[in-house]
Amino acid sequence: MSPTAPALDIGLPVIPWHGGPDYFKQFPAALAWADPKFFPIGAFWRKVNSQADIDADKAAGLNGYFCTSDDAPLQLIKRNGMFVTNPVRGFGSHVFTNEGAETIARFLGDEPDWKLGPGSDGWSVGRVLDPKMGFCVAPFADPRHPQCGYTALSAYKAKVEPAMFAHWNGTRHMIALHGKDSAAAWIKGKWADWITADCEFYCDPTLRRPQTGGRLILGQHWNDNNFDPNTYTVSEEQARRASNYGRVVERLHYLCEVAGVRIPVGGYVEVVRNWQDNTEYPVEITGPQFQGAIWSCIINGAYGLIIQDSLWLQHPGGKWGQAHRQLRSNAAIAGALKQIATKINALALVINSPRYAWDFSEPMLDTRLSLDGEGRGYIWAQQNHLTNSLGGGTYQMTLPDYFKGATEVEALDDNRAIPVSRGKFADSFAAEHSTNIYRVVRA
Repeated sequence: MSPTAPALDIGLPVIPWHGGPDYFKQFPAALAWADPKFFPIGAFWRKVNSQADIDADKAAGLNGYFCTSDDAPLQLIKRNGMFVTNPVRGFGSHVFTNEGAETIARFLGDEPDWKLGPGSDGWSVGRVLDPKMGFCVAPFADPRHPQCGYTALSAYKAKVEPAMFAHWNGTRHMIALHGKDSAAAWIKGKWADWITADCEFYCDPTLRRPQTGGRLILGQHWNDNNFDPNTYTVSEEQARRASNYGRVVERLHYLCEVAGVRIPVGGYVEVVRNWQDNTEYPVEITGPQFQGAIWSCIINGAYGLIIQDSLWLQHPGGKWGQAHRQLRSNAAIAGALKQIATKINALALVINSPRYAWDFSEPMLDTRLSLDGEGRGYIWAQQNHLTNSLGGGTYQMTLPDYFKGATEVEALDDNRAIPVSRGKFADSFAAEHSTNIYRVVRA
Protein backbone atom coordinates (compact mmCIF):
# COMPACT_ATOMS: atom_id res chain seq x y z
CA MET A 1 0.00 0.00 0.00
CA SER A 2 1.43 3.35 -0.97
CA PRO A 3 1.61 6.28 1.49
CA THR A 4 -1.42 8.46 1.97
CA ALA A 5 -1.92 10.65 -1.10
CA PRO A 6 -4.27 13.57 -1.78
CA ALA A 7 -7.86 12.46 -2.13
CA LEU A 8 -8.59 10.71 -5.40
CA ASP A 9 -11.39 12.15 -7.52
CA ILE A 10 -14.04 9.42 -7.43
CA GLY A 11 -17.01 11.67 -8.18
CA LEU A 12 -17.88 12.18 -4.50
CA PRO A 13 -17.22 15.14 -2.20
CA VAL A 14 -14.52 14.75 0.41
CA ILE A 15 -15.73 15.34 3.97
CA PRO A 16 -13.87 18.44 5.26
CA TRP A 17 -10.91 17.49 7.41
CA HIS A 18 -7.74 18.82 8.99
CA GLY A 19 -5.45 17.40 6.33
CA GLY A 20 -4.38 14.18 7.97
CA PRO A 21 -1.10 13.47 9.76
CA ASP A 22 0.65 16.23 7.78
CA TYR A 23 -1.16 18.67 10.09
CA PHE A 24 1.27 17.80 12.88
CA LYS A 25 4.36 18.72 10.86
CA GLN A 26 3.90 22.26 12.18
CA PHE A 27 4.78 20.99 15.67
CA PRO A 28 8.42 19.76 15.73
CA ALA A 29 7.94 17.99 19.07
CA ALA A 30 5.08 15.91 17.63
CA LEU A 31 6.54 14.67 14.35
CA ALA A 32 5.72 11.08 15.33
CA TRP A 33 2.07 12.01 14.87
CA ALA A 34 2.86 13.19 11.33
CA ASP A 35 3.67 9.63 10.23
CA PRO A 36 0.74 8.42 8.05
CA LYS A 37 1.33 4.87 9.35
CA PHE A 38 0.89 5.97 12.98
CA PHE A 39 -2.37 6.23 14.91
CA PRO A 40 -2.15 7.53 18.50
CA ILE A 41 -3.75 5.39 21.22
CA GLY A 42 -3.06 6.53 24.77
CA ALA A 43 -4.38 6.12 28.29
CA PHE A 44 -5.69 9.16 30.16
CA TRP A 45 -3.99 10.18 33.42
CA ARG A 46 -2.02 6.96 33.55
CA LYS A 47 0.19 6.32 36.59
CA VAL A 48 3.49 4.86 35.40
CA ASN A 49 6.10 3.58 37.84
CA SER A 50 8.21 0.95 36.09
CA GLN A 51 9.19 -0.95 32.98
CA ALA A 52 6.60 -3.56 33.94
CA ASP A 53 3.87 -0.91 33.77
CA ILE A 54 5.04 0.18 30.33
CA ASP A 55 5.29 -3.42 29.11
CA ALA A 56 1.71 -4.08 30.21
CA ASP A 57 0.45 -0.94 28.51
CA LYS A 58 2.26 -1.65 25.25
CA ALA A 59 1.04 -5.25 25.29
CA ALA A 60 -2.52 -3.90 25.49
CA GLY A 61 -2.00 -1.76 22.39
CA LEU A 62 -1.14 1.64 23.86
CA ASN A 63 1.55 3.76 22.23
CA GLY A 64 1.41 6.77 24.54
CA TYR A 65 0.03 8.54 27.58
CA PHE A 66 -2.28 11.52 27.76
CA CYS A 67 -0.85 12.89 31.00
CA THR A 68 1.05 10.86 33.56
CA SER A 69 1.70 10.99 37.28
CA ASP A 70 4.13 13.56 38.65
CA ASP A 71 6.70 10.89 39.43
CA ALA A 72 6.49 9.12 36.05
CA PRO A 73 9.89 7.98 34.68
CA LEU A 74 9.74 10.07 31.51
CA GLN A 75 13.17 9.00 30.28
CA LEU A 76 12.12 5.36 30.56
CA ILE A 77 8.93 6.13 28.66
CA LYS A 78 11.04 7.80 25.96
CA ARG A 79 13.34 4.77 25.65
CA ASN A 80 10.25 2.65 25.04
CA GLY A 81 9.15 4.86 22.13
CA MET A 82 5.97 6.08 23.87
CA PHE A 83 4.64 9.63 23.60
CA VAL A 84 3.45 11.77 26.52
CA THR A 85 1.32 14.89 26.81
CA ASN A 86 1.88 16.82 30.03
CA PRO A 87 0.13 19.75 31.71
CA VAL A 88 1.23 23.29 30.98
CA ARG A 89 4.26 24.44 32.96
CA GLY A 90 3.63 27.17 35.51
CA PHE A 91 0.06 26.34 36.51
CA GLY A 92 -1.26 23.79 38.98
CA SER A 93 0.74 21.33 41.01
CA HIS A 94 2.29 19.29 38.19
CA VAL A 95 6.01 19.88 37.76
CA PHE A 96 8.11 17.76 35.42
CA THR A 97 11.83 18.46 35.47
CA ASN A 98 13.04 15.65 33.24
CA GLU A 99 11.00 16.12 30.07
CA GLY A 100 12.52 15.14 26.75
CA ALA A 101 11.53 13.97 23.29
CA GLU A 102 8.69 11.88 24.71
CA THR A 103 6.72 15.03 25.62
CA ILE A 104 4.97 16.17 22.46
CA ALA A 105 2.09 18.38 23.65
CA ARG A 106 0.58 20.37 26.50
CA PHE A 107 -2.70 19.47 28.13
CA LEU A 108 -4.59 22.66 28.97
CA GLY A 109 -7.23 21.11 31.16
CA ASP A 110 -9.99 18.59 31.70
CA GLU A 111 -13.62 19.63 31.24
CA PRO A 112 -13.31 23.45 31.42
CA ASP A 113 -16.66 23.80 29.63
CA TRP A 114 -18.27 22.28 32.74
CA LYS A 115 -15.94 23.42 35.52
CA LEU A 116 -15.48 27.00 34.35
CA GLY A 117 -18.37 27.71 32.02
CA PRO A 118 -18.40 29.65 28.71
CA GLY A 119 -17.21 33.20 29.14
CA SER A 120 -14.35 35.65 29.49
CA ASP A 121 -14.89 36.71 33.09
CA GLY A 122 -11.89 37.21 35.36
CA TRP A 123 -9.95 34.15 36.40
CA SER A 124 -7.05 33.36 38.69
CA VAL A 125 -5.22 30.08 39.10
CA GLY A 126 -5.17 30.88 42.81
CA ARG A 127 -8.96 30.58 43.16
CA VAL A 128 -10.48 27.20 44.00
CA LEU A 129 -8.30 24.45 42.54
CA ASP A 130 -9.33 21.18 41.03
CA PRO A 131 -7.25 18.59 42.94
CA LYS A 132 -6.26 16.81 39.74
CA MET A 133 -5.74 19.63 37.31
CA GLY A 134 -5.01 22.95 38.97
CA PHE A 135 -8.12 24.33 37.25
CA CYS A 136 -10.36 26.62 39.25
CA VAL A 137 -13.76 25.05 39.82
CA ALA A 138 -16.79 27.18 38.98
CA PRO A 139 -20.10 25.27 38.91
CA PHE A 140 -21.67 25.44 35.47
CA ALA A 141 -24.43 28.03 35.05
CA ASP A 142 -24.16 29.20 38.67
CA PRO A 143 -24.63 33.01 38.60
CA ARG A 144 -22.66 33.37 41.84
CA HIS A 145 -19.47 32.37 40.06
CA PRO A 146 -17.79 33.98 37.02
CA GLN A 147 -17.95 32.18 33.70
CA CYS A 148 -14.23 32.17 33.00
CA GLY A 149 -13.52 29.22 30.69
CA TYR A 150 -12.29 31.31 27.76
CA THR A 151 -10.06 33.39 30.03
CA ALA A 152 -8.48 30.35 31.65
CA LEU A 153 -7.80 28.56 28.35
CA SER A 154 -6.24 31.71 26.91
CA ALA A 155 -3.88 31.91 29.88
CA TYR A 156 -2.95 28.25 29.56
CA LYS A 157 -2.47 28.39 25.78
CA ALA A 158 -0.05 31.32 26.15
CA LYS A 159 2.23 29.01 28.15
CA VAL A 160 2.48 26.31 25.45
CA GLU A 161 5.90 25.97 23.82
CA PRO A 162 5.81 26.67 20.04
CA ALA A 163 7.13 23.19 19.21
CA MET A 164 4.20 21.50 20.95
CA PHE A 165 0.51 21.34 20.21
CA ALA A 166 -2.19 22.12 22.74
CA HIS A 167 -5.04 19.82 23.77
CA TRP A 168 -7.96 20.07 26.16
CA ASN A 169 -10.86 17.74 26.82
CA GLY A 170 -14.49 18.85 26.91
CA THR A 171 -17.75 17.35 28.10
CA ARG A 172 -21.43 17.03 27.29
CA HIS A 173 -21.85 20.72 28.17
CA MET A 174 -20.09 21.90 25.03
CA ILE A 175 -21.32 18.93 23.02
CA ALA A 176 -25.02 18.92 23.90
CA LEU A 177 -26.05 21.62 26.39
CA HIS A 178 -24.60 24.79 24.88
CA GLY A 179 -26.23 26.45 21.88
CA LYS A 180 -24.47 26.35 18.52
CA ASP A 181 -22.56 29.63 18.80
CA SER A 182 -21.67 29.18 22.45
CA ALA A 183 -20.40 25.67 21.78
CA ALA A 184 -18.45 26.72 18.69
CA ALA A 185 -16.78 29.52 20.66
CA TRP A 186 -14.74 26.88 22.50
CA ILE A 187 -13.22 25.99 19.12
CA LYS A 188 -13.14 29.49 17.66
CA GLY A 189 -10.82 30.66 20.42
CA LYS A 190 -8.09 28.44 18.91
CA TRP A 191 -7.01 27.24 22.34
CA ALA A 192 -6.81 23.64 21.11
CA ASP A 193 -4.75 22.26 18.25
CA TRP A 194 -6.29 18.82 18.88
CA ILE A 195 -9.53 18.35 20.81
CA THR A 196 -11.57 15.62 22.46
CA ALA A 197 -14.71 15.37 24.60
CA ASP A 198 -15.88 12.68 26.99
CA CYS A 199 -19.40 11.27 27.05
CA GLU A 200 -19.42 7.86 28.75
CA PHE A 201 -22.54 6.36 27.19
CA TYR A 202 -22.00 2.81 28.41
CA CYS A 203 -20.97 3.76 31.96
CA ASP A 204 -22.87 6.97 32.74
CA PRO A 205 -26.62 6.58 33.34
CA THR A 206 -27.25 10.35 33.16
CA LEU A 207 -26.53 10.35 29.43
CA ARG A 208 -29.86 8.69 28.73
CA ARG A 209 -31.67 11.70 30.16
CA PRO A 210 -33.14 14.12 27.59
CA GLN A 211 -31.26 17.14 28.92
CA THR A 212 -27.83 15.50 28.71
CA GLY A 213 -27.49 12.90 25.99
CA GLY A 214 -30.76 13.17 24.09
CA ARG A 215 -29.95 16.16 21.89
CA LEU A 216 -26.56 14.74 20.95
CA ILE A 217 -27.84 11.24 20.21
CA LEU A 218 -30.82 12.36 18.13
CA GLY A 219 -28.84 15.05 16.32
CA GLN A 220 -31.77 17.48 16.52
CA HIS A 221 -31.43 21.26 16.53
CA TRP A 222 -27.64 21.22 16.27
CA ASN A 223 -27.95 24.53 14.41
CA ASP A 224 -29.98 26.22 17.15
CA ASN A 225 -28.79 28.63 19.81
CA ASN A 226 -32.03 28.41 21.80
CA PHE A 227 -33.71 25.10 22.55
CA ASP A 228 -35.46 23.20 25.33
CA PRO A 229 -33.07 20.43 26.39
CA ASN A 230 -35.86 18.50 28.10
CA THR A 231 -37.57 17.61 24.81
CA TYR A 232 -35.04 15.08 23.51
CA THR A 233 -36.31 11.78 24.86
CA VAL A 234 -34.21 8.68 24.22
CA SER A 235 -34.52 5.12 25.41
CA GLU A 236 -31.81 3.24 27.25
CA GLU A 237 -31.34 1.19 24.07
CA GLN A 238 -30.62 4.39 22.17
CA ALA A 239 -28.27 5.74 24.84
CA ARG A 240 -26.14 2.71 25.68
CA ARG A 241 -24.67 1.94 22.27
CA ALA A 242 -21.34 2.16 20.50
CA SER A 243 -22.44 4.53 17.75
CA ASN A 244 -22.95 7.39 20.21
CA TYR A 245 -19.21 7.72 20.80
CA GLY A 246 -18.89 8.61 17.14
CA ARG A 247 -21.66 11.17 17.56
CA VAL A 248 -19.35 13.09 19.90
CA VAL A 249 -16.62 13.11 17.24
CA GLU A 250 -19.14 14.11 14.58
CA ARG A 251 -20.41 16.95 16.77
CA LEU A 252 -16.88 18.27 17.35
CA HIS A 253 -16.24 18.25 13.60
CA TYR A 254 -19.49 20.19 13.14
CA LEU A 255 -18.45 22.78 15.73
CA CYS A 256 -15.10 23.17 13.97
CA GLU A 257 -16.98 23.95 10.77
CA VAL A 258 -19.23 26.47 12.54
CA ALA A 259 -16.18 28.11 14.12
CA GLY A 260 -14.28 28.18 10.83
CA VAL A 261 -11.35 26.41 12.51
CA ARG A 262 -10.22 23.10 11.08
CA ILE A 263 -8.39 21.06 13.72
CA PRO A 264 -8.16 17.29 14.22
CA VAL A 265 -10.61 15.62 16.58
CA GLY A 266 -9.77 12.64 18.76
CA GLY A 267 -12.01 9.92 20.14
CA TYR A 268 -12.55 9.31 23.86
CA VAL A 269 -13.72 5.95 25.23
CA GLU A 270 -13.97 4.91 28.87
CA VAL A 271 -13.90 1.41 30.34
CA VAL A 272 -14.76 2.34 33.94
CA ARG A 273 -17.77 3.92 35.60
CA ASN A 274 -17.43 7.69 35.67
CA TRP A 275 -17.82 8.26 39.40
CA GLN A 276 -17.13 6.19 42.46
CA ASP A 277 -20.72 5.86 43.79
CA ASN A 278 -22.29 4.94 40.45
CA THR A 279 -24.09 1.63 41.02
CA GLU A 280 -26.67 1.94 38.25
CA TYR A 281 -24.37 0.75 35.47
CA PRO A 282 -21.64 -1.91 35.63
CA VAL A 283 -18.08 -0.92 36.46
CA GLU A 284 -16.81 -1.55 32.97
CA ILE A 285 -18.16 -2.17 29.50
CA THR A 286 -17.60 -5.45 27.69
CA GLY A 287 -14.75 -6.02 25.27
CA PRO A 288 -17.01 -6.06 22.19
CA GLN A 289 -18.75 -2.84 23.31
CA PHE A 290 -15.35 -1.24 23.87
CA GLN A 291 -14.25 -2.16 20.35
CA GLY A 292 -17.51 -0.93 18.85
CA ALA A 293 -17.11 2.45 20.56
CA ILE A 294 -13.57 2.80 19.18
CA TRP A 295 -14.65 1.91 15.65
CA SER A 296 -17.52 4.40 15.92
CA CYS A 297 -15.01 7.18 16.64
CA ILE A 298 -12.93 6.15 13.62
CA ILE A 299 -15.99 5.88 11.38
CA ASN A 300 -16.72 9.52 12.22
CA GLY A 301 -13.21 10.74 11.50
CA ALA A 302 -11.30 10.55 14.78
CA TYR A 303 -7.53 10.93 14.62
CA GLY A 304 -6.16 9.46 17.83
CA LEU A 305 -7.88 7.83 20.80
CA ILE A 306 -7.93 8.54 24.51
CA ILE A 307 -8.72 5.50 26.64
CA GLN A 308 -9.92 6.19 30.19
CA ASP A 309 -9.39 2.99 32.15
CA SER A 310 -8.68 4.46 35.59
CA LEU A 311 -11.13 6.03 38.04
CA TRP A 312 -10.03 8.88 40.28
CA LEU A 313 -11.19 8.29 43.85
CA GLN A 314 -11.04 10.65 46.80
CA HIS A 315 -9.76 8.72 49.80
CA PRO A 316 -10.27 9.55 53.48
CA GLY A 317 -8.36 12.68 54.31
CA GLY A 318 -9.02 14.20 50.89
CA LYS A 319 -6.15 12.60 48.98
CA TRP A 320 -6.91 11.60 45.41
CA GLY A 321 -5.68 8.42 43.75
CA GLN A 322 -6.34 6.03 40.87
CA ALA A 323 -8.28 2.78 41.01
CA HIS A 324 -9.17 -0.04 38.61
CA ARG A 325 -6.65 0.54 35.74
CA GLN A 326 -8.56 -1.92 33.61
CA LEU A 327 -5.92 -2.35 30.92
CA ARG A 328 -3.53 -3.75 33.53
CA SER A 329 -6.01 -5.79 35.56
CA ASN A 330 -8.79 -6.91 33.21
CA ALA A 331 -7.56 -9.40 30.63
CA ALA A 332 -10.75 -9.18 28.57
CA ILE A 333 -10.52 -5.40 28.20
CA ALA A 334 -6.77 -5.46 27.53
CA GLY A 335 -7.24 -8.21 24.95
CA ALA A 336 -10.04 -6.31 23.25
CA LEU A 337 -7.86 -3.20 22.89
CA LYS A 338 -4.89 -5.21 21.66
CA GLN A 339 -7.04 -6.87 19.01
CA ILE A 340 -8.48 -3.63 17.69
CA ALA A 341 -5.16 -1.75 17.96
CA THR A 342 -3.60 -4.40 15.71
CA LYS A 343 -6.31 -3.82 13.13
CA ILE A 344 -6.01 -0.05 13.41
CA ASN A 345 -2.25 -0.20 12.88
CA ALA A 346 -2.70 -2.42 9.83
CA LEU A 347 -5.22 0.03 8.35
CA ALA A 348 -3.61 3.26 9.57
CA LEU A 349 -2.76 4.51 6.07
CA VAL A 350 -6.43 4.25 5.15
CA ILE A 351 -7.77 5.55 8.47
CA ASN A 352 -5.45 8.57 8.13
CA SER A 353 -6.84 9.30 4.65
CA PRO A 354 -9.86 11.44 3.67
CA ARG A 355 -13.42 10.24 4.09
CA TYR A 356 -15.87 10.50 1.20
CA ALA A 357 -19.47 11.66 1.62
CA TRP A 358 -21.52 8.55 0.85
CA ASP A 359 -24.11 6.89 3.11
CA PHE A 360 -24.59 3.65 1.10
CA SER A 361 -28.35 4.42 1.02
CA GLU A 362 -28.86 2.89 4.46
CA PRO A 363 -29.89 5.40 7.16
CA MET A 364 -29.75 2.86 9.99
CA LEU A 365 -26.02 2.38 9.52
CA ASP A 366 -23.16 4.70 10.34
CA THR A 367 -20.65 4.22 7.55
CA ARG A 368 -17.28 5.40 6.34
CA LEU A 369 -15.68 5.19 2.90
CA SER A 370 -11.96 5.80 2.43
CA LEU A 371 -9.47 4.71 -0.22
CA ASP A 372 -5.93 3.46 0.00
CA GLY A 373 -3.17 4.77 -2.25
CA GLU A 374 -4.03 2.16 -4.90
CA GLY A 375 -7.67 3.20 -5.21
CA ARG A 376 -9.19 0.29 -3.31
CA GLY A 377 -12.20 1.19 -1.22
CA TYR A 378 -12.48 0.45 2.50
CA ILE A 379 -15.90 0.55 4.09
CA TRP A 380 -16.78 0.59 7.79
CA ALA A 381 -20.38 -0.01 8.85
CA GLN A 382 -22.13 -0.11 12.24
CA GLN A 383 -25.76 0.11 13.34
CA ASN A 384 -26.80 3.47 14.77
CA HIS A 385 -29.46 4.74 17.20
CA LEU A 386 -32.20 4.66 14.56
CA THR A 387 -32.42 0.87 14.96
CA ASN A 388 -33.68 1.47 18.54
CA SER A 389 -32.54 -2.05 19.39
CA LEU A 390 -29.46 -3.59 20.97
CA GLY A 391 -29.78 -6.64 18.73
CA GLY A 392 -28.53 -7.27 15.22
CA GLY A 393 -29.94 -6.99 11.75
CA THR A 394 -29.32 -7.38 8.03
CA TYR A 395 -28.89 -4.38 5.75
CA GLN A 396 -28.41 -3.69 2.06
CA MET A 397 -25.71 -1.21 1.06
CA THR A 398 -25.37 0.59 -2.27
CA LEU A 399 -21.88 1.20 -3.66
CA PRO A 400 -21.03 4.52 -5.32
CA ASP A 401 -20.72 4.57 -9.10
CA TYR A 402 -16.93 4.64 -8.82
CA PHE A 403 -17.14 0.92 -8.03
CA LYS A 404 -19.63 0.18 -10.79
CA GLY A 405 -18.99 -3.30 -12.14
CA ALA A 406 -17.55 -4.72 -8.91
CA THR A 407 -18.80 -8.28 -8.42
CA GLU A 408 -17.95 -8.74 -4.74
CA VAL A 409 -16.76 -7.07 -1.58
CA GLU A 410 -14.41 -8.71 0.88
CA ALA A 411 -15.34 -8.81 4.57
CA LEU A 412 -11.92 -8.33 6.16
CA ASP A 413 -12.57 -9.72 9.63
CA ASP A 414 -13.60 -13.18 8.47
CA ASN A 415 -12.35 -13.31 4.86
CA ARG A 416 -15.81 -13.62 3.36
CA ALA A 417 -16.56 -12.77 -0.24
CA ILE A 418 -19.96 -11.07 -0.42
CA PRO A 419 -21.56 -10.92 -3.87
CA VAL A 420 -22.50 -7.55 -5.37
CA SER A 421 -25.62 -7.41 -7.52
CA ARG A 422 -26.57 -4.26 -9.41
CA GLY A 423 -24.21 -2.23 -7.28
CA LYS A 424 -25.61 -3.48 -3.96
CA PHE A 425 -24.57 -5.99 -1.32
CA ALA A 426 -26.16 -7.20 1.92
CA ASP A 427 -24.64 -8.25 5.22
CA SER A 428 -25.66 -8.96 8.82
CA PHE A 429 -24.63 -7.41 12.12
CA ALA A 430 -24.77 -9.50 15.28
CA ALA A 431 -25.33 -6.68 17.82
CA GLU A 432 -25.53 -2.90 18.15
CA HIS A 433 -21.76 -2.67 18.66
CA SER A 434 -20.82 -4.98 15.77
CA THR A 435 -18.64 -3.29 13.15
CA ASN A 436 -18.05 -4.78 9.72
CA ILE A 437 -15.12 -3.71 7.56
CA TYR A 438 -15.07 -4.35 3.83
CA ARG A 439 -12.71 -3.88 0.95
CA VAL A 440 -13.87 -3.38 -2.63
CA VAL A 441 -11.83 -3.16 -5.80
CA ARG A 442 -12.92 -1.17 -8.79
CA ALA A 443 -13.71 -3.37 -11.80
